[in-house]
Amino acid sequence: MPTKINSLMVTQQELFTYASLEAANDAFLEAAKAKTMQASPTETDTNPVVYKATVKAREELAALVETLLQLETWLTLSIPTVSDGNNFGVEIQEFVVKMLIAKKDAAKALLDGLNGYHTARADMWGKAVFPVSVKKTSSQGEKSSSGGEKDTNEKSTSKDEATSHSMVHTDALVAIAGLDTQHYFNLKMIFNEMFKTYAVVHDSIKKNMQKLKNPRGEESRGGGGGISMF
Repeated sequence: MPTKINSLMVTQQELFTYASLEAANDAFLEAAKAKTMQASPTETDTNPVVYKATVKAREELAALVETLLQLETWLTLSIPTVSDGNNFGVEIQEFVVKMLIAKKDAAKALLDGLNGYHTARADMWGKAVFPVSVKKTSSQGEKSSSGGEKDTNEKSTSKDEATSHSMVHTDALVAIAGLDTQHYFNLKMIFNEMFKTYAVVHDSIKKNMQKLKNPRGEESRGGGGGISMF
């Protein structure tokens, strides 16, 4: 766990480099505007900064959930059979198990919520750029006549033209940049939360290791399932 904690600190420094949310928002807005300036864009692209952090957060959250599940399983199987008296160590085990379950469920909820960002962003891009058609009709005619009926000469022509161009919804671009900025900040908080979770779990296990491994202080009896992780 200390190795994982140090690794998360390094990763966070590499992924979140903007000095402020304002700086991040300005950069994200300029990137969105640049995309709409392309003559014939074939795709909207992702925000590379946010996408990279999202992929890494998903990977780290999945690893955290698996680690907490392993610890929960080990500690649950270490709880001895019910006995009268001398249950203080068992209560410590049960308390730590509950903590592990709560933190595992919280990490899983963060993991499940990551994909909502891309769904919302796709909807916003659908409203950001839309085609506008302009129709023009022109006509010209010629009419001449002289004294007789057969001398009359009439000409008439008409022409329809249709042009189209893309209209950019500026508020939608601002909303996209705002969504990117919000998710950027949320991801940063997720990394902070993972760091805190590893630190708290490691501290709790380290401080209570003797009671967790041998809750009743017995030399060779009263253990749980015989599975050791340490």
